[in-house]
Amino acid sequence: MYALLRKPVYRSKLESDVAEAVDDALLVAFCTHARNLLEFFFRDPDTNYYAAAMDYANPNYEKLDLEKNPNAKTLYKQLCAQINHLTYKRTDADNKKILPPQRKDLIDIIYEQATRLARKLKSDYDKQHLHLDRLADAAAAKIEAKGLRPAPERFFIPTETEVTNSTAPSDVGVNILRLLK
Repeated sequence: MYALLRKPVYRSKLESDVAEAVDDALLVAFCTHARNLLEFFFRDPDTNYYAAAMDYANPNYEKLDLEKNPNAKTLYKQLCAQINHLTYKRTDADNKKILPPQRKDLIDIIYEQATRLARKLKSDYDKQHLHLDRLADAAAAKIEAKGLRPAPERFFIPTETEVTNSTAPSDVGVNILRLLK
């Protein structure tokens, strides 16, 4: 997802409205996965429901501490407010969206945390499942000026009383199905 967001090569092969729906789907998928991974790295073990990095690590592994990593904390809050939860804090202001620099920061944080976990994995777990090589490639990539940026006329949730031209998650599935035909 990150690679396609960085270089949206598919756009030239799709109708404009379908390309925008795919852009939105990739952004939501990337951000949802990033949020889940941050939670995986900072969550305490929960034997009833959620998996946590600490479940797979030796006892001397230290989970991600959001208080000691203000950038991760800020990005996590931004992901929750902008992507994963329906809140009143969603915005149509570009400077508050998950843009290429924030996506790069997320990749860097996730790569660092996955690398730390790999060094502390319990012996019965294989670090190949952490995909460190792919994360390293993504972390090494530079942000390109041509990368995906939100189109100013597209919003997930209107912030004005008037209705805007929206590509809501419910529209995304329909547009992706059109691609498969």
